[in-house]
Amino acid sequence: MKSHTIHSTLIAVLMVVLPCTAVNGQSSTNHTFTRGKFWTVISESVPHPPIWLASYPGYFEAPSNWFNTLSYWAGDVDGTQQVTAGFPGFNIVNHTLVKNYNFTESLTEAEEYSFETVTSVDPSGSSVPVIPLTVSRKRMVWSLPKYDDFIIQREVITNESSVQVTNWYYSVAYGINISLGIPYGVTFDDEYLWDPGFGNFRMEQGNFVFYDDTSMPPNQAPVAYDISPGDQTGDRGDPGNITIQNSIDRRLYSPQLFTDNIVYVTPNKHGETTVYQGIFHRILNENPGAPDEEFWQPTNQDPTYVFTRMTAQQARMGWRDANADGGTLDGNQHERVPSFNLGIGPYDIAPGESVELIRVVALGEMDRNVSELGGLNATQNYLSQGLANLKANWQAALDIVDGFRRTGNWNEGISAFPPPTVGDAPFASNDDELQVDLYVDIEQGTQGFELMWTAVPPNYRDPITGTNDFAGYKVYRSESRIEGPWIEAADLTRAEAEGLTAGGKVTFRLPAEPGIPYRHWVTSYDLDGNESGFTAYTYHALAAKPAPSNDLSEVLVIPNPFRQVSGLADPSEEKRISFLNIPGQCTIRIFTVAGELVRTIEHNDGFGEEAWGSAMHGDYLLTRFFQNVQPGVYIYHIESHVQGHEGESSIGKFMIVK
Repeated sequence: MKSHTIHSTLIAVLMVVLPCTAVNGQSSTNHTFTRGKFWTVISESVPHPPIWLASYPGYFEAPSNWFNTLSYWAGDVDGTQQVTAGFPGFNIVNHTLVKNYNFTESLTEAEEYSFETVTSVDPSGSSVPVIPLTVSRKRMVWSLPKYDDFIIQREVITNESSVQVTNWYYSVAYGINISLGIPYGVTFDDEYLWDPGFGNFRMEQGNFVFYDDTSMPPNQAPVAYDISPGDQTGDRGDPGNITIQNSIDRRLYSPQLFTDNIVYVTPNKHGETTVYQGIFHRILNENPGAPDEEFWQPTNQDPTYVFTRMTAQQARMGWRDANADGGTLDGNQHERVPSFNLGIGPYDIAPGESVELIRVVALGEMDRNVSELGGLNATQNYLSQGLANLKANWQAALDIVDGFRRTGNWNEGISAFPPPTVGDAPFASNDDELQVDLYVDIEQGTQGFELMWTAVPPNYRDPITGTNDFAGYKVYRSESRIEGPWIEAADLTRAEAEGLTAGGKVTFRLPAEPGIPYRHWVTSYDLDGNESGFTAYTYHALAAKPAPSNDLSEVLVIPNPFRQVSGLADPSEEKRISFLNIPGQCTIRIFTVAGELVRTIEHNDGFGEEAWGSAMHGDYLLTRFFQNVQPGVYIYHIESHVQGHEGESSIGKFMIVK
């Protein structure tokens, strides 16, 4: 049975939730970066985001964050002070997404990038630029491990008019929410630290880093928990098991750390490379009481008000140090629901002159296999280990920026290239997905999965060494979720793979025990052990099925009794109940003890197992009227349609306990 493929796209889904108002009569377009671990939606409706919607790690329908972004320009034109605020104050002239997967189109460009041209417009609708500048912007991502956790954004702001723009400032402000669609935890828990160890190509070094910490609602003590690890570390990182006794959900929902900074900028009119960094309170109606200095009201266009916010400089210290420092307003509880501002200026831009900036937006985390297992090992170490990973990611981004500034090649700073990826992410508007079928070998008494992926081309050459250093493939599987934990299940050498390759595809059989749903992920690797990124994986979990049986006395229902959950590690499979040792073609009918028909299941895939519903269709343990089943004893009736066994049947019972 082949895994199902649904041809809807991430972009189509996200357009439902993104604002789609036209700018200057244009229809807005959303582009989605899906190549690296950091998935983002870029919209023409929002011309100055870092991102509007972000997922990390990214995948189809992953939990996502809103970054409510607004950009500002302030400057003098013909002696008149002007302020332009983002949407609808900016107009996108063009907006294009380029997929350069595996560098097949260009060895000097990122694997996925968007570019656009932006101008400021008169909000009254006359389309006359308020501040006559044009922005050429490019955003870039990579799938290569070590380089897949960040976005690099380059902007060139040019005065294409005949008038001088003086005292020009530019800033972008946006709300930060570290938690990604979590079922647990409360607000006022986004904390920040200041770390001077983050480098750049300016005078001042250092970044603010945002992360999820213990919840501290205003005028209240930190939220207390009595279930481990919450009894020791609170809800740091949003562990999933601290509100429900004996929960099997132990993962950290928010282990990621976030940082953002301008790493290179043209010196301003004073010869300085100053970047303004301010942290404010993200305005929420239910959180009154923050001092005025902590607000940035987007609707306030008063030049003096806007200028003071654009040029605010946060005390260069973490939230806890600022909170303990009586000499600063920073470090108050309202900053635990933060918005962040980056700004530059002042500039005098003569006709034909330009200002350039390069910005990096990055994330980092502890080993995802550790955070997915959860517990004290995760909550006590996710910050220190995540910070170390974030710094490594940041340095990798700086290497790319340095290489570009030296040579104009966006890949010059990459130290090693793995072989090409062997498939694209599911539901990402691509057609090269990893395919997984089920197989059963009756003679060998085995069953499992038949995987098929795109082979590394025979003419592949490493971009740095010029040699074909491809060495093999690795197959991973996860019985929990897409985020992991991922366990290596097979290592297929190049020589072994050659015998399994035909028509540019590798077909490989991986034995597995029946009844356990797995997701699969395949990478390629080279002679130095460099491995391709996280792109070729399956979205839906699939369980191996045993050979069919015509001996209906062997039918089993697993688990029986069903006690609230199936006991499987994957949360999407917690309602799975299966019928085993059944004929390859049969009808399964489920009744109440009163004889009422609950559900009819037609089984015809030729295997010896069938589940009551599926995670894919969202109908586990649903009645024929798509209602949840009630606790109690149920009767099953299985009727065979196998040739020579037509009409043979089996009756049994099972129990559901809730």
